[in-house]
Amino acid sequence: MAKIYWNFVDKIVYINLKERTDRRESIEFQLSSLGVPPEKIIRFDAVKNDNGTLGCTLSHIGVMTMAEENKWNNVLVLEDDMIFNDDNESRERINYFFSSLMSTSWDAGLLSGSYFKISQEHNCFYRLYFSYLANSYIVNQHYYSTLRSSFLRSEEKLRSGVPRNQCCLDFFWNTLMEKDNWYAIYPCAGYQSVCMSDIEHTVTDRRHNFTRKLD
Repeated sequence: MAKIYWNFVDKIVYINLKERTDRRESIEFQLSSLGVPPEKIIRFDAVKNDNGTLGCTLSHIGVMTMAEENKWNNVLVLEDDMIFNDDNESRERINYFFSSLMSTSWDAGLLSGSYFKISQEHNCFYRLYFSYLANSYIVNQHYYSTLRSSFLRSEEKLRSGVPRNQCCLDFFWNTLMEKDNWYAIYPCAGYQSVCMSDIEHTVTDRRHNFTRKLD
């Protein structure tokens, strides 16, 4: 299996509720299988809230705060239901993506997502303009506060009772994608696992969102 060169990534933070030991085992097994150096991996204790969407948003805010306080060069943020594709082609795409980011001016990027508007730069490296799902994204150091501010808008709206589909964090970040330097791997490097969602309170299957063909 192809080796992924993780030297570009400063830290990898995965968000995990302490009671979801199943997800913790899954994501840690994958990161080990992908050859991530253990010293790069950090578990973020997810914020538990009766409003699961708010808890999710607060967790992502917490990760951006942590990254900014520690002055990491960049951070790869993973939700614990992220499943990386287990094939050479996907690993090579990740390497190509990291290499491409190193040679361009970038703010943030997605390893996987529900892409709706992208344009090809070269090979599997795409400019990203509109996407949902925040299960695997990398953020550059100078952009932590910008993305955190976007997540704080989501928190404010959720607390005021706005429906989650109108104010979740991956609703607001599309405003940033339109004007800033966001990139994506296409085809996606992974997807969300089919499992019980702590937000939906039911088993969710979003695999089709990550494999949808784009024009």
